[in-house]
Amino acid sequence: MVALAFYSAHASYTIFAPTDASLFALDMIQTASSYNETLRLHFVPLRLSLSNLRSISSGSILPTHLPYSAFRLTNDPLQVTAVDVALPGLFYSRRVAIHGLAGIVSLSSVIFEYRERLGLGFRSEGESIGSLGSEGRVIDTLGLFDLIQ
Repeated sequence: MVALAFYSAHASYTIFAPTDASLFALDMIQTASSYNETLRLHFVPLRLSLSNLRSISSGSILPTHLPYSAFRLTNDPLQVTAVDVALPGLFYSRRVAIHGLAGIVSLSSVIFEYRERLGLGFRSEGESIGSLGSEGRVIDTLGLFDLIQ
């Protein structure tokens, strides 16, 4: 399971679970590393219940567990980067919230921030997997709580 690769005993997560059909289709067309990167896009490093999601301003940007990436959350209808949250509140535990999506968030639809913003320089050419989204907003994932308050 992808979650085990970065799970911490004290961390909390929200998982936006893609459909089985979209995961199968992705497996047929992506390399193993792209597949893993795409799955990491579906993890937010903070537990967000349905009520938390609805209280976040529509258009807010949430960081994902793929380094230096984020996606846009909208509330009416509830969507993650234009993919409907079809089964909200599928599962809750103390540290995890899972919401089911009607599809899958693709690498091409997320916002990639500049590494220099965090003092880490740029990705090497071979490492590049995206670009800053058309919104042009650079997200500081370390300021996550500022984004959702």
